[in-house]
Amino acid sequence: MKRLKTGALALAATLAAGLALYAAPPANDDLAGAQTLTGDYGLVTANNAEAATEELEVYYNWNYSSQHTLWYKWTAPETEAVTFTTKGSDFDTVLAAYSGSGYEDFAYVARNDDYDDYTSRISFEATKGVTYYIMLGGYSSDYGNAVLAYAQGFHIVACDGVVTGYIGEIPETIAASDFPAGVTNIADYAFEENDGLVSIEFPTGLKSIGDGAFQDCYNLETVTFAGGEDGVDVSDDAFMGTLYATTLPFKLLTFDGIS
Repeated sequence: MKRLKTGALALAATLAAGLALYAAPPANDDLAGAQTLTGDYGLVTANNAEAATEELEVYYNWNYSSQHTLWYKWTAPETEAVTFTTKGSDFDTVLAAYSGSGYEDFAYVARNDDYDDYTSRISFEATKGVTYYIMLGGYSSDYGNAVLAYAQGFHIVACDGVVTGYIGEIPETIAASDFPAGVTNIADYAFEENDGLVSIEFPTGLKSIGDGAFQDCYNLETVTFAGGEDGVDVSDDAFMGTLYATTLPFKLLTFDGIS
């Protein structure tokens, strides 16, 4: 058996390292492999760094000039408005929805680039039994870790135990049971500027409430903790501007903006 020379060994090592670093495109890179979403609520995560675009996708501009697109398909379980959001993603996203069966007969339903800073949000009236295709891409050539949440009706959105916001029209009262299982943190500004919220009960297991999480929720009157308030780290301005709060745990009464 012949021995490889030092240079050949170095080249082989370099090629092997290159192959190890290469990541295959995600399964839902192409429309034909669109990931199926089910039910009236869900949340999925992905990375679009290795995603590309198909020829017809570019030809019809269904990708809206994004160079890293992922595809999903969702069949509406009810006739009701639905919202899709990429809040929680760490790059500049583009989001679009289409009806139809493929690039050549798609009909535009909704599109958004920057709804909340650099993340995207679309809402439209969905018809029961109709399948909609959802394109999630990065603005221009942007890419990173993507979060896609969707819902018909009101749902609190949480990823890895962190509440990042909500989908749908916020009710007057949010109960501890309305939170997804395993919630430990409320992210910064998750519920800000909601004058329709009157009462909220936080779930057992909550550990922290971030900056401005309930800022300017002017009509919030009652805040309770299902597991007790001890051990919960509440940011000093979590309830900033909640001027009319009347029934709050003692520890919250001294916070800025609370009267």
